[in-house]
Amino acid sequence: MFHARRLALDGVLAALYFALSYLSFYITPNLKVAVTSLAIITAALLLKWYDACLVALIGEFLYQIIRSGYGITATTPVWIAVPVLHALALGLCALILSRRRPLVEQTIPCALVILGCGIWCALLNTAAMYVDSKVFGYYQRHIVFGLVLVRICISLATADVMAVISIPLVRAVRRQIPKL
Repeated sequence: MFHARRLALDGVLAALYFALSYLSFYITPNLKVAVTSLAIITAALLLKWYDACLVALIGEFLYQIIRSGYGITATTPVWIAVPVLHALALGLCALILSRRRPLVEQTIPCALVILGCGIWCALLNTAAMYVDSKVFGYYQRHIVFGLVLVRICISLATADVMAVISIPLVRAVRRQIPKL
């Protein structure tokens, strides 16, 4: 059940997701380094899996409409699904591994979940690029699949940085906010 405080925190995290999209940059037209996952990781570790999915959905929708330069296209739902499925994976892993104590209090398992979900996100982005290229007719195997290992390495590096930032951040926030 959503309470006003949790819904407000979801809104703040969705706005943070959108704001963090301004820190994203492209290495090549097909390789992007994004730090938007900080908002998703925070929602997944601090709240519930569905809060993380809601943050990803709203944040990525705002990004696609306002910032991406493409607006609404036939594949917009595919690109929105990537961070939502990333959030779902993070949230469900946090739920499953938090049986005895919160996942964020288990540093190594928490970091491994963030890294594993980073790989998952890289694979989801590759799948989204495949669908997008097929729909819009620019499919070339070397463009879509040629950089998968590079995309995974970039995703792992980004996930590592996000783990280093998000774990102490969520621990600090948990101490400051009453139970949600």
